[in-house]
Amino acid sequence: MKLPILVPHLTPAEIATLKRVAINSAVIALIIVGIVWLIRFRAAKTAEKHAPPHENAGISAVLSSAGPEISDLDISAHRLALELYIKTDQPEKAIKHILRILPLSKAKEKKELLLKLATEYMEEGHYEQALSVFEKLSDFDAEKDSLSPLIAARRGLTLFYLGKIESSRDELTRYIAEYPNDPEARCYLGEVEAAIKTPSPEAERFFQEAIEKNPLYVEARYQQARYYLTLKEYARARDSLQQILLLEPLYEKAHSRLGMAYYYLNMPSLSLKSYETALALNPDDFNVHYNIGELYYTFYNDMEQALKEFKLTIELQPDHAEANFKIGLICLANNMNKEAAKYLETAVTNSPKNIRFMLQLAVAYEKLDLKDDALQVYLRVAELAPLDQIAQQKIKLLSTHSG
Repeated sequence: MKLPILVPHLTPAEIATLKRVAINSAVIALIIVGIVWLIRFRAAKTAEKHAPPHENAGISAVLSSAGPEISDLDISAHRLALELYIKTDQPEKAIKHILRILPLSKAKEKKELLLKLATEYMEEGHYEQALSVFEKLSDFDAEKDSLSPLIAARRGLTLFYLGKIESSRDELTRYIAEYPNDPEARCYLGEVEAAIKTPSPEAERFFQEAIEKNPLYVEARYQQARYYLTLKEYARARDSLQQILLLEPLYEKAHSRLGMAYYYLNMPSLSLKSYETALALNPDDFNVHYNIGELYYTFYNDMEQALKEFKLTIELQPDHAEANFKIGLICLANNMNKEAAKYLETAVTNSPKNIRFMLQLAVAYEKLDLKDDALQVYLRVAELAPLDQIAQQKIKLLSTHSG
């Protein structure tokens, strides 16, 4: 049985934009699937022949390596693959291809590849490695060129991710003064301000200034959309994301976030289309699989499809707490109590202070007649939330049983 779906009022212009983006996304998804597999096949073949330098060997070791002998065709395949993985938000895969061709590249290309490598390390969450590459880039940046503002801005953002907030702010502010027409430093400073405080007039101002400096710079619109989603201004987030896709149809993160915006706007069919397009671009995006599962679980009450997507999520990311929790709930509802306990234990292990998870785990233990285990879970809940009435009642009941 489907839940009632509320559709917000849209103007004719908004409807036309929605249809255009949806049609474009569907067509592009079909084309990309073929391109993706063609590039992956060629890149996989070259990968079999040429092992990359070890990622943890250090950037100096990679640069000093002679590198394997690779044909021009194979190098082109690596370049195509890394660009595809960058566009589709798969930094781990992009890094491997960059490392394969970096030792073979000429000096001018090395600088560009190092910037991509540092950026992908940052996207992957390897901030120390990213900073190391940015520091190495100073050897290549003696003569300022079009890459210099990007290097400066992204180094400033890396400092923020490393927890050096004031240093990040200072550097990004200095870069804005040094490169007054560059949008990237403004975008990143907006990202920093939004992370520190939301709502943040400063963040909104920096995002808007970045867009004004370069209306084609999609990252500023993307960070602006993320900011709107945080504020629960879903219509504004949708508008920003639609603008991105008109400029850059292959921007996987925008398709994924657009799916979120449609979800919160109670437009599940459009949400599903956006998520499916995101998966066509990046089949290994576990967050998208989880979000599709949530869509089936919440809007359509389709537990079979929801379970399928949640299981795909944990195949890609075994410690995904919410996906394990949702699988546990579905198992509980179907009296698969032993399986429920297993998934709920994983959820609690990866989110040990989540009372929701713990309460359901205790329920699973009770259904398995593991009353002592259930009591221990309820006692942990009471430590974290002394006023939780369910935990207090269960502790009294189970303590009497144990006595």
